[in-house]
Amino acid sequence: MGDEGFEPATNRLRIYCSTEEEETEYFRRWFATPVEQRWTDPSLETPWDFFSMFDAFQNGEYQLIACRMVSANRAKLEFEPFSYPYGGTGAIQALVESFDFIILAEDDGTGYTKFNL
Repeated sequence: MGDEGFEPATNRLRIYCSTEEEETEYFRRWFATPVEQRWTDPSLETPWDFFSMFDAFQNGEYQLIACRMVSANRAKLEFEPFSYPYGGTGAIQALVESFDFIILAEDDGTGYTKFNL
């Protein structure tokens, strides 16, 4: 079973929704970048947007099991993958971080990873 540990910061929901102008500019830069650099160019990385985050939840092959406080300032989110690969934890991390929580570690089914903070 996978789980993530996280700490609350300010509990303020932040949702990213790009404007039409931002999307036009992004795709202009995307297509102007050589193909071999597009997937590794940090300037072309974008945060999860509202709709793609929930689309990933809907299409991810896992079930959210629980989210509970384990101490006064730490919580644990548990999920159960149905298969491997199951879509990864990117959408889960985006949701947790959208509430200003800091992810301390995760077990995504391939092993426990502690994040450098």
